[in-house]
Amino acid sequence: DDVVSLTCTPGTITETTDCQFEQSFTYWATDECFNTSSLTITYTWREDWIPPVLSGVPEGDYLGCNPEVPTCGTFTVTATDDCDLMVSVTCTESEPEPTTPNCHWTKTFTWYAEDACGNGVTETATFTWKEDLTPPDIILPPITTNLGCNPLQRGVPMPACNPLVSALDNCDGPLTPQCVVL
Repeated sequence: DDVVSLTCTPGTITETTDCQFEQSFTYWATDECFNTSSLTITYTWREDWIPPVLSGVPEGDYLGCNPEVPTCGTFTVTATDDCDLMVSVTCTESEPEPTTPNCHWTKTFTWYAEDACGNGVTETATFTWKEDLTPPDIILPPITTNLGCNPLQRGVPMPACNPLVSALDNCDGPLTPQCVVL
């Protein structure tokens, strides 16, 4: 036949499950002798514009002195998504880096989750701490430790805390020592 009638009837768009949609198109062809055939094609797709939500991401914090430094395995971070039942979370951590002042360190963690449609979310947390394993040095001025015989009778004062004693720490710098007479 030279002339064939071809028509297309689109169906309605329906949501089959959360975020899954489909629409069918039926094609009709009729020849000159009114022989008719049809073909239905169904298209499916997903619509998801919302990124996952991370939960369990810690807030960055100061960890104090000489702490056990956390790793990615220290935290349990999960992700939920409006369309995907399971969304995996990846964690990357920076190497500890020294900061100012001396002996202070910082480490940043980054968590990332992405759903099946490529919507991603990133959150970070930075931890700081002080690492100091060296005790301070006590600096004594020149002193005489042998007071001889009967020092009080000779007018030699008994030992007391010397205000000229100082201390120096590799992290904290000059310190004011406290004296306790035993």
